[in-house]
Amino acid sequence: RHVALRMLLQFLGHLERQVLNGYEGCVSLPPASTTSQKFFRGNRRVCEDWFSRLRPSLLRAAGVAGSAHLVYEHASRRLPDIVRQLLGKAGEAEGRKLREEADSVGGLLCSA
Repeated sequence: RHVALRMLLQFLGHLERQVLNGYEGCVSLPPASTTSQKFFRGNRRVCEDWFSRLRPSLLRAAGVAGSAHLVYEHASRRLPDIVRQLLGKAGEAEGRKLREEADSVGGLLCSA
């Protein structure tokens, strides 16, 4: 059930770990080449923003796929983003939307 979705989620999880390894390094992965490290360190913010924008969809997909551990993983990464945006200069309409998303994340966590 939802095999393709689970494989996509797994692929994106591995991609995120490799990108993280590219700009920070990781004990469990071999070090990235010097060229890759320079690229990912120079584009770190772009990569982080991309995964941040993708995170809500990953979270919903993990819920649809019934993958509790991925729901927890993506929720734990999405909630700090929501809090940061709420504490930033979020307008009233955007703040309402972010609070609704936080409620939705909480609901996914409870149902996982």
